[in-house]
Amino acid sequence: MIIVKISFSRATQKELPSDFWEKNYKVMKAFYKLIDKTEEVLWLLNSFKD
Repeated sequence: MIIVKISFSRATQKELPSDFWEKNYKVMKAFYKLIDKTEEVLWLLNSFKD
């Protein structure tokens, strides 16, 4: 049972290419910008409520 558990417990690790990290950074930056603009719109909509 322990041998079976060990074989399923972790995937093999392999190094990711550097362009993956560059692209991942761009995605995170774009997502942050999206969240920031979404917040701006929500505050604007909230101001019309009153």
